[in-house]
Amino acid sequence: MGRPRDPRVDEAIRTAVLELLVEDGYQATTIQAVARRAGVGAPSIYRRWSTKAELVEDAIFPSTDVEYPEPSGDFAADLRAWTRLLLRGLNDPAARAAIAGLLTEYHRSPAQYDRLVLRTEMPTRQAFRATIEAAVARGTIDADTSSDLIYETLLGAMFLRAMVRGERGALRHADDVAALVARSALAR
Repeated sequence: MGRPRDPRVDEAIRTAVLELLVEDGYQATTIQAVARRAGVGAPSIYRRWSTKAELVEDAIFPSTDVEYPEPSGDFAADLRAWTRLLLRGLNDPAARAAIAGLLTEYHRSPAQYDRLVLRTEMPTRQAFRATIEAAVARGTIDADTSSDLIYETLLGAMFLRAMVRGERGALRHADDVAALVARSALAR
């Protein structure tokens, strides 16, 4: 069974990944560079992550400690909370530095992308679905409203904003997108 992992080592590695992404970019954030920065041996990293892409994903998209917005009874406010959550994750400097490299990795290895979907995307979509189901139950939006379509619309808009424009005016943009989508989904 072996010794339990030291959470201090995990945190040192995560911090090193985030710092290197911001300072040097995805390509230069190698396992060896992370090990040097974290003050650990490369084998310590490889025992935890089998690839650089997995290491970077876990650093920028942690699957724990995510607090998803709860349905509040105000559909527009709920979508605003979701757009801000999505934007916050995508607009993080380390995430912005990593995403282009990760997209290349996903193109090369669809299994790598499938891992991300199972670990982070599916739980996020399930939490978002609760927002849509609550709005349908209240009669705010039509019963045939697609939670996946609304989620992907929000995610796509926030992704494009984060990658192209960055932080300046981003919260206003997130709020405007949420308001537009909320209006378009209202029950007729």
